[in-house]
This record gives sequence, structure tokens and C-alpha cells, in this order.
Amino acid sequence: MRGPAPVAEQRFRWWHRCATVMLCLLLTMQARAQSMLPPLGSSGDMLENISRLPPVVEEPLVRRLPPVTATAPPPERGPESIALLPPSADNSSFFSAPRDPGLPYDSLEEQIAKEEAPALPSGFKDGFVQFSTFRKTFLLGGPRDTGMGVQSLLWQTVFALPLFTRDKPIFITPYFQAHILQGPVQVDLPPQLYDVALEFRILRKLNQSWGMDLAFAPTILSDFQNMSRQAYRWTGRFALLYTYTPTFQVAGGVTVTGRQDVPILPVGGIIWTPSDDWRHEIIFPKPKLARRLKDGTEADWWGYVAGEFGGNSYAIERAWGADDVATYRDLRLILGVERKTPAGAYNRFEVGYVFDRLITYESGTPDYAPSSTVMLRAEAVF
Repeated sequence: MRGPAPVAEQRFRWWHRCATVMLCLLLTMQARAQSMLPPLGSSGDMLENISRLPPVVEEPLVRRLPPVTATAPPPERGPESIALLPPSADNSSFFSAPRDPGLPYDSLEEQIAKEEAPALPSGFKDGFVQFSTFRKTFLLGGPRDTGMGVQSLLWQTVFALPLFTRDKPIFITPYFQAHILQGPVQVDLPPQLYDVALEFRILRKLNQSWGMDLAFAPTILSDFQNMSRQAYRWTGRFALLYTYTPTFQVAGGVTVTGRQDVPILPVGGIIWTPSDDWRHEIIFPKPKLARRLKDGTEADWWGYVAGEFGGNSYAIERAWGADDVATYRDLRLILGVERKTPAGAYNRFEVGYVFDRLITYESGTPDYAPSSTVMLRAEAVF
């Protein structure tokens, strides 16, 4: 009978038993795994098996983006763009800002909202002196027997003063115009006639849709020989503008002309701005259709066709020394071109056909109708 096994033999038997148990476990796990896998077949079978896998639903990209913090939407732009009458004692162009007459303009509130803009109505500068206008007009003489030529020279400067608050100024415009007449001998008119006025003008935006333009001017219309009460007049205007949409506006009002033939002249019509390159002012008595010809960095060029109702009434001294009032009237069809700079200054050149001319007298002297003629005009605003 043998004795107990040595220690080394006992350890070998223990490791042998452990290895046997581990091997049995591995074989069991391998057999279980093979029973769970699909049978190995051809490549077609593999593709078919792969196609049976459930589709992977990919989460949309928008859901994976981080949430965006909502901000308050900008206020909708309503019908706020209001164009008003120009600061001009002779109403050179109705319902358009003088410094850029071809474009629609921001309202007073929009101007104030812009940090770089002055709190003034569109078309005006920030300061006491606004701008000056110089204009030269020629009406060619025409035939010796029936024609009558006129040379006119106009100068005006617009000043702005606060009316209680800085953003609601009153505009003051001294105005001077001289006319040199070149007519037939049978027309008893002085060689010079003069217009002198001091206009006070108030622009107000009443609400989002309505704008108001109120102006009045003590005026002298005379040959400076007849300085009786006939030479002194009150002229002015009152107009309202309703903005239906930012591109469509309706205007209406009255103008006190100081003339004897038409003392009060109605003003009315529509303003349609279909694009930045077009502006239609179908306004009586001075309609104007303007089109941008060239858009440049240094200056823009505009072309336009316009109409005018010209003339005025003047206190004159007749050849025999009697005081009288003479009224001149005409109609004008004008083609023009403008060059406007970003600084606001512009130059204007016009050629027109002048017709339906008539001279009447308060004393009852027979009327005189000069023949139709051609008008040439140049204007500078700076």
C-alpha cells in the first residue's frame, strides 16, 4: 500500500481538474452560440439575412440641434413712409422731398429711430441752414409781333428753427425772384417784375397714415413802382397726405395763390412708387413722372416728364402813371433730367413747351395772348 502522494503531485492534479472544468465550460458556450447564429450560406443568403434586419431610423438633424432661444420678432413695417410738400415758396414740386425727389422717404419717426439721422422730416438737414436754391429760366421771345420773352432768376434759402421741440421745427424761407420781360411794344408792361416772400412752414406726421403740410407767406408781387396795397398778398397752402400703403398715397388740399384769376387752387391726386426706380406724382396742378436713369456711387441720374401751371398777378404802374394789376398765365409741358448726389445737392436741367399764354388787366384793358414758346431752365440746390 502506497502512502500519500507528494505535494507536487497533488497540485498537478488540482490544476488538471480546473483546466478540465474550464474546457468543458468553453465547449458548452461555443455550442450554444453556434445554435443561435443563422446558418452560413451563399452571399445572396447573407444579403437577404442582412435585409431582414430592422431599418435604422435616423433621428432628423433638426432634432439633434441645440434649442434656439426665441427672440422677439421685429415690428412689421406699416404704411409709415410719408412724402410731403417741398420747402419752396413757389411750390416747385408738390409732395416730394426736395433733396431726393425720385424716391419714397422715411417718416419722421423712422428718421428719429436711426442713430445717424437727425430728428427732422425727410429731405432736411440737421442744422439752422438747410439748403439754398438757385434757378434760371428762359422763355424764348418767339415772333416779333406776337411773342414775349421772359428771363427769370430765383434765389431762396431754407432755415429751420425749433418750434417748442427740436424734432418739430418750423421752416423759414426768404424768397426772391426777378423777371425781365422782352415783349412787343403794344403790351403795356413794365420791364421788370418781382416776387418777394417770407414763407413759414410746418410739417407734421399726425399718425401712422396721415401727414400734414401747412405753410403761409406774406408776399410782395410788384414792379416796385406800384407799392400800394395791391402789391401785398397772403399766400399759403394746406395739404393732407394719406398713406394707404408704403407705395401708394392719396393727397388733397388747397393753395392760396394770391392771383386774381385763380385765387384758390385745389391740390389733389395720387402718388404711386412701384419701385425704387419709378415715382409717379399724378397731382394737380403739377404732375410728374420720374424714372431713374443711372444709379451711381457718386451721383444718380433721373429723367422725368412734368406739367406746370405758371404765372402770377403783379401790381404795376401803367405808362400814364395809373396803378393796375396785370396777371400772366401759361401752361407748361416739361422734359427734365436731374443729377443727385448722396450729400443731397442736385442739379436739374429742363426744356419745355409753353402754351395757352394770356395777359389780363384788373382795369379792363383788352387781354393779350402771346404766342407759344420754348422754355429752358437750370436749377442748382446745395
